[in-house]
Amino acid sequence: MNHIPTVSVIISTRNRCKMIGNAIKSVLNQTFKDFELIIVDGASTDDTEKVVNSFNDSRIIYIKQKENISATDSLNRGLQIAKGEYIALQDDDDEWFPEKLEKQLQVFVSGPSDLGIVYCWEEIYDYKNQKIIERTKQNLRGNVFLDLLSYPGYGGGSLMVFKTKVVHQIPFVQETKLPSDYFWCLKVAKYYKFDYVPEVLSRTNINHLYGRLTNLACNNLNYKDAIELSEKILTTFAEDFTNYPQKKKYHYRSIINNAIKSKDFSKFLCYYLKSFGIMKWDYRFYGYPWRFIFNYLGIIKLT
Repeated sequence: MNHIPTVSVIISTRNRCKMIGNAIKSVLNQTFKDFELIIVDGASTDDTEKVVNSFNDSRIIYIKQKENISATDSLNRGLQIAKGEYIALQDDDDEWFPEKLEKQLQVFVSGPSDLGIVYCWEEIYDYKNQKIIERTKQNLRGNVFLDLLSYPGYGGGSLMVFKTKVVHQIPFVQETKLPSDYFWCLKVAKYYKFDYVPEVLSRTNINHLYGRLTNLACNNLNYKDAIELSEKILTTFAEDFTNYPQKKKYHYRSIINNAIKSKDFSKFLCYYLKSFGIMKWDYRFYGYPWRFIFNYLGIIKLT
């Protein structure tokens, strides 16, 4: 009889042979051992497959796609075969600390039945210069929907462990060009509670030769795609924003700033006028037109 693991860990990858080895090691070195590790390779042309096959561990399931697919499609491919009661996502260029899964599962065991996601704190690490940039310490727990509605302070990505039934009820769907853990977490928070382990249990590597996979999938965070994502959130949760209009502020700022960077005057003007009622007492509100003009004329360059 085939063993059913408690946790299914999913790594999406493509052409990361120099990074994925450390990501795999960090999963295999977990103090909690009852997991399967599903690696979905989006048609790598480097030595990624060789690196994966160098690990002699029966818990690893390697799937190599015939063609490159989006990060969301890759995740869903892994979910199709996942057998665990819980799902943990790991980025192919990040590393977990050994007790991550064990401590997050302890929170699930002691938590309420409607607890859907447990995240942890993270360390942002400059891979090139070999130094810690910061340690993020988000502290949202319980019914967090209204908190998330105004700001994406939830952890996300490789910080999360969630119940498999959650993603069956609320699937990962790439509704915009820009993949978004935040968008999905907002949907989940309507129905499930969040909790966290107040410890740094994951390292996010930045500033390495390969770039973040999510950034590459998003065409280096195209500003117009970012605007599309914010507009999708405002539309999807329109009723909630009507009840709590101040929650729009973060998203209006995001659209305005991305409109400035992309020199999209019509989008800038539309949301600048829309935001007047809730941002008129914010000193930054009155600087936005000048930022648009200066960026448009090339006097300053915003990235």
